[in-house]
Amino acid sequence: MRISVETTGGLERKLNVAVPAESFESQVQERLKDTAKQVRLPGFRPGRVPMKEVRRRFGTRVRADVASDVIDRSFTDAVIQESLTPVGQPRVDIVNLAPGADFEYSATFEVLPTFQVADLSGMEVVRLEAEITEADIDQMVEDLQKRATIWEEAERPCADGDRITYRAQMPSQARKADDDGWTTERNFVLGEDAVPLGDTLRGLSAGEQAWLDLEGASAGDSEAADEPDGATTDATGEAAAADTSSAALPDGGNEPVEAEPVEETPAPDEGAAAGGAVPADDTGTEQKAGWMLELTLVEQGRLPELDAEFFTGYGVEDGTEESFRALVRQNMQARLDEAVRQHLRNSVMDTLRTGHDFPLPNPMVEDTIAAQRERYQGFGIDPAQIPQEVLTKSAEAIVRTQLVVRRIVEDEELTVDPTRLRERIDQYASSFDDPDALVQYIYSDDQRLDRFEAQVLEEQVVELVAERAQSRTEQLSYMEALQRASEGDAPADEDVGEVPAEPDQAAAEARGEASEEEPGEEAPASEPESESDENG
Repeated sequence: MRISVETTGGLERKLNVAVPAESFESQVQERLKDTAKQVRLPGFRPGRVPMKEVRRRFGTRVRADVASDVIDRSFTDAVIQESLTPVGQPRVDIVNLAPGADFEYSATFEVLPTFQVADLSGMEVVRLEAEITEADIDQMVEDLQKRATIWEEAERPCADGDRITYRAQMPSQARKADDDGWTTERNFVLGEDAVPLGDTLRGLSAGEQAWLDLEGASAGDSEAADEPDGATTDATGEAAAADTSSAALPDGGNEPVEAEPVEETPAPDEGAAAGGAVPADDTGTEQKAGWMLELTLVEQGRLPELDAEFFTGYGVEDGTEESFRALVRQNMQARLDEAVRQHLRNSVMDTLRTGHDFPLPNPMVEDTIAAQRERYQGFGIDPAQIPQEVLTKSAEAIVRTQLVVRRIVEDEELTVDPTRLRERIDQYASSFDDPDALVQYIYSDDQRLDRFEAQVLEEQVVELVAERAQSRTEQLSYMEALQRASEGDAPADEDVGEVPAEPDQAAAEARGEASEEEPGEEAPASEPESESDENG
């Protein structure tokens, strides 16, 4: 077998392979013999079809099949012989498949870049330091108290601070004939969330209606109308999920509402027909773009007392404020420690990425962009709305970091610390009903175990780099540290690699009750994804 390699530009290589005619034709002949034994043709007894007839009928297909098999085997042998590291699928072109001649083909592909890891001692990483003060605990307790607000119906016009419940009605031209167009009820705290919507409803009493005019809505109006975060913080120090019933507005788009009936009637917070001009009504008068809103409930809130009942509700057995504050501090500290660790990881990854410059394999970048698009879709975001240059820049950053981390692992001959791996898996499984079964299941599934191993290996890389690089410490408050960690100095976690299966799914599978669907995109906050997990 003759092999030659051409550099056609950048990381692209063209592998030229020639297989001697004698070897190739002998494989074709053997395949034809096997075909003759199996083929059934009218007028011939089984296994007695003349070779000439077999070759006439099946020769072309057999040669193509043999060529495919030869390419599969010889390509692997050739890249090993030439010490190449292909990325993505090669583009194969048949050069010569003529009978009696050497079988020749070419395979074009990109390879991993070759580079040296920069001197780590010349790099700088940022470490955060923060302390939890009594004022931080006071604020946390106040937040918890607000989160437990007791809401009571108020028979009066709504005012800021009230929780109001509303529903919205689509224009008649944008809904089915038998549909009144009213959405399900949603609520939010007036003056805190959904500002444009609140401005429309402020001062109304339950049962009253108002028109939400969307004509001329600006981009700023649209941004202000996004679904409110509504996140609060509980006694564990973790951010609570946003209330799914919180209000939102149409997204302020400029698409007109179609006059004919539509298949579905989206709620105003889903953005359908938002901000567009509504067709004329039956009288020919053009309607304004917007929604009819109806206030259905006004509630005023009062804070619960900080008493034994409140404290025991958060798992404080003795019901004392002292024990409650100790629990709050303990869990705030755990969250702070995680934030500091995550920020250090981000700082290390950012330093490694910006400290290296080398060409990137297009297939890896394209695969990463495709993975990003899938993640956006998984979170209900239309990836078509994300500019291509944004996706490309993020993907290039991810791929560059992955390659640097991979090179450090190879150069330093790092291997997964089994003790740390077990600790990570035990920590992950500890919150489930049967952690032992889940641990056993993870160890029995190579794919899931690989993901945990990638995370542990990444942690070892972060520690190695942080130890050798220069360190700069920043002293921050508790909230500042959490904010810095959430902002991150590296690509967002949703852009890098995969994570262990969604907990409920993994636990169900461990019990032999797995559903038919694959796990969702979300993962526990305690399981950050691995920069080095994607693309091998």
